[in-house]
Amino acid sequence: MQTAGRVLTNEFRHFTDEMNRLLAVTVTQARLMKEPRPDVGLRFLSFGGEGFAPIYSPKYGDLRLSIQQICGTTEREGQTCLCTVAYSYGVGPADRDDPLFRWDYERARKDPEKRYCRHHLQGGMTINLGAEPFHFNKQHMPTGYVPVEEVLRFCIVDLGVTPLKDDWNEHLDSSYETFLRRFGRLPE
Repeated sequence: MQTAGRVLTNEFRHFTDEMNRLLAVTVTQARLMKEPRPDVGLRFLSFGGEGFAPIYSPKYGDLRLSIQQICGTTEREGQTCLCTVAYSYGVGPADRDDPLFRWDYERARKDPEKRYCRHHLQGGMTINLGAEPFHFNKQHMPTGYVPVEEVLRFCIVDLGVTPLKDDWNEHLDSSYETFLRRFGRLPE
């Protein structure tokens, strides 16, 4: 297990550096950092403090971006590798506590009694659906694995956040290609 601990520490540091580099050329200079986590053998990454980074859209005004990632190790082809155990990515107005959109992922179901989709979208909005209001935060709309690069692309393309560098798209494409080369496929 000592080898797994070294691999996790080194790869997690590299992963954190790469994520911060990607954020710095796309939507924010705020840095993700390792947060204390009681789970043995796991690493937790977030913006720290309030847990979000301010971003700005000329179209929608002040927004907030949250990125939370829990990493662990897995065995792949006889080697110990860093893997995503869970994530939560959120985007919404700066004046709201709940994000308008939140993508969640769990590698494995933690509680067998909770049968909602492990990979899902939620959001801080309510619509009338028949006789009952449909609360997006209480539902778990299924999604596949959502790479952080696509959340950053959504912020720039759909929400109109001004990118920090002109070549932001190339950085997102390169980061995602590196992810696929390294892991060979999307997580389950």
